[in-house]
Amino acid sequence: MSLSSICTWERFILSISALAELNAQILPNGLGGFWDTSGTGDFLAADGTTFEDTYDGAVFYQPGAADIANGSVVLTLQNNNPGGCPDKSDSVTVEILK
Repeated sequence: MSLSSICTWERFILSISALAELNAQILPNGLGGFWDTSGTGDFLAADGTTFEDTYDGAVFYQPGAADIANGSVVLTLQNNNPGGCPDKSDSVTVEILK
């Protein structure tokens, strides 16, 4: 049976105009996954273009209006369970300074 693990930061603080850089890893390498948000922001590629929630390319999160109004957002990375690996996820809370 294959095992997978996911590691993200536990919590970080972001100024209202900043992007959250997503430093996360799904192991073993090659397993895919996807990002999810509790808010209304967008996942962005390195060139600033809006990205779907796919783990392979999303490297930044731009908070949306509701995220800013709430003062925080939770971002979750989930593996896509290929080859019978167990479902794994990890979350990070991003505090947004107003």
